[in-house]
Amino acid sequence: MAGFMLVCGVAACTTMTVFQVKTPYGRYTRPGWGPLVPARLAWILQEAPTPVIAIALLAQRNVSKLDPPSVAHILLVVHYIHRAFIYPLGIRNGKPTPVVVMALAFTFCSYNGFLQGTMLKELEGRVAWSLLTIAGLGVMLFGAYHNVLADYTLRSLRRTSSSAQRYVAPPNVGLFTWVSGANFLGEIVEWSGYAMLCGGALPAVAFAAFTALNIGPRAVHHHADYCKKIDGYDALGRTAIIPFLL
Repeated sequence: MAGFMLVCGVAACTTMTVFQVKTPYGRYTRPGWGPLVPARLAWILQEAPTPVIAIALLAQRNVSKLDPPSVAHILLVVHYIHRAFIYPLGIRNGKPTPVVVMALAFTFCSYNGFLQGTMLKELEGRVAWSLLTIAGLGVMLFGAYHNVLADYTLRSLRRTSSSAQRYVAPPNVGLFTWVSGANFLGEIVEWSGYAMLCGGALPAVAFAAFTALNIGPRAVHHHADYCKKIDGYDALGRTAIIPFLL
């Protein structure tokens, strides 16, 4: 199951980079992908399976000892409760999402929620605190913080910008100091830390890799848009997703 996720991630990354295909949601929504679903509703429906499944599996385990898998499970649930039910409430005038894209995201979240929840339950008592798992917890919290900070920085920017200002450079806040895709980098770091916190278990590593392969190219597309449509953006010295490199 984890191997299948990696294959899908490589396929998605190859398609988006080699053929310059931009996943048609958000700013890249375009005709030809079937019926459209309002952005807020689509976001909730497609993300909801992961927290629902993860909570159901969390209820079946003993988290009183707070070993690394238990902490990882709790943080997974917290992340997706925010992602599925809190963050969408602030979406205003978002572009609708094609039902095909929503269905694919729903399928992935269902699959991944079951995969991660099952893995975490099976790891109970098998992964202890160590330098790797302690570092993983720190990395995961660092990434989660910067992911949320960047998301809400962008949301604030959209609300304060005029309708004529479709593209405005994000301020030098958090990881935006170095990269255009600060929200994407934060999420990649978060799930990389999660994989470490899980002791390098294959399903967790596959999830982190899939995340990077899936949203990394989107950060590159965003960066290209900023450079093309915002005067003087190049002078900020930002890269797309990896500070100073890419």
